[in-house]
Amino acid sequence: MADQWYVGKGGKKHGPFTNEQLKKLAATGKIDRTDQLWKEGMEKWVPCSSAKGLFVAAAPASLAPPPPAFDNPLAAPDSDDPTAAFAGFEMPAYVPTPEEPPPSKPAEPPATSGYTPIKKASRQLEYADFGQRVGGAVIDNFVSAIFATPLIVLCFASKLIDITDKSQQSEGALMIQGIVWLTAFVYGTLLDSGRQGATFGKRAMSIRVTDVEGRRVGIGRAMLRQFIRPFSFFLFAGILLSFVTKRKQTLHDLISGTVVVKT
Repeated sequence: MADQWYVGKGGKKHGPFTNEQLKKLAATGKIDRTDQLWKEGMEKWVPCSSAKGLFVAAAPASLAPPPPAFDNPLAAPDSDDPTAAFAGFEMPAYVPTPEEPPPSKPAEPPATSGYTPIKKASRQLEYADFGQRVGGAVIDNFVSAIFATPLIVLCFASKLIDITDKSQQSEGALMIQGIVWLTAFVYGTLLDSGRQGATFGKRAMSIRVTDVEGRRVGIGRAMLRQFIRPFSFFLFAGILLSFVTKRKQTLHDLISGTVVVKT
């Protein structure tokens, strides 16, 4: 029985062809070295360039471009003239036999149209109300006064402050005011720049100090805020600025670049 060859070209299968028919197809340029060959008994398709004597001055198989991949051979189409499929290089579509399973399609990724990944929205800053700030300030003044009391008592005990001497009363009053202010300054600076960003009074009112982006303030910014804070209360207009500024900032907030927000 003569060899019955099948040709794979352009992803389709044609044949069977005899040796002579293959040579004729190769000579007329209707098959080339990159096409595939298979016959019964072969385990897989091989490039036409590997068929010895099929092409004149055939190039080494190692130099030939990689051929298109073929699966296991399928049954040949029915045709009286096996070369008719190559006429004018028009390759008819291959129709599989009923016994032949249809080729499997690669899995397609799921459709993404209409899907929008959910991103965690950044928290919108909600600025503290005037009443919350006043309530926090009242509590903080009381707390800082408690911290200042032992220092004042120590000054009295060491005679640094002598209210019995009328000539030293004014100086004593100034010293007491200085101790109260210094205590409030240290108290506010350390707690406002701390992890919670709030003094005890602010925590009680559920508010805290941040920069304008909502981030924790450093100790330098907290010190500047505490240093300017008495001027806001002294001028009073500095406090009223919270009613007209966009972020409800007072004078010491504007200068230090801070805001007071709700927690």
